[in-house]
Amino acid sequence: MRRVLVAAAILILAAHSAAWAAMGFGPSSNKGGGEQPLSIEAEDGIEWQQQAQIYIARGNARATQGDVSVTGDTLTAHYRPTKGGDTEIWRVIAEGNVRISSGTQWATGDRAVYDVDKGVLVMTGKALRLETQQERITAKQSLEYWDQKRVAVA
Repeated sequence: MRRVLVAAAILILAAHSAAWAAMGFGPSSNKGGGEQPLSIEAEDGIEWQQQAQIYIARGNARATQGDVSVTGDTLTAHYRPTKGGDTEIWRVIAEGNVRISSGTQWATGDRAVYDVDKGVLVMTGKALRLETQQERITAKQSLEYWDQKRVAVA
């Protein structure tokens, strides 16, 4: 039964991988994974909380799509029903030792929240850092990335 739930979680998350579009890392950009399959791994498994409408990957969790990866101690995807009867992920939270990377750019922090509707990633914690080939941005309180505007705020 656990394997069925894990497989269902992976299939549903793969269908809604736009959640990883932060920092130009997804379908809204030409970088990253785009329409490629989403792979999710977690040492302690993936849990589906149907009533709460969330999936939780625990224990050195990693989501990868193309050259884009999000790692953390825990990854949580919040989903909601759509008018067409499907579901869509509207918020992704990564907690503990968070790293988001794609090719030559990456960001680190203790916690990251990506709002899919707004296209905004907010990272908090210690040692906040965003690096690209041209820039290095650090912050003490929070680091935001506005995907549509391609703007970082520290």
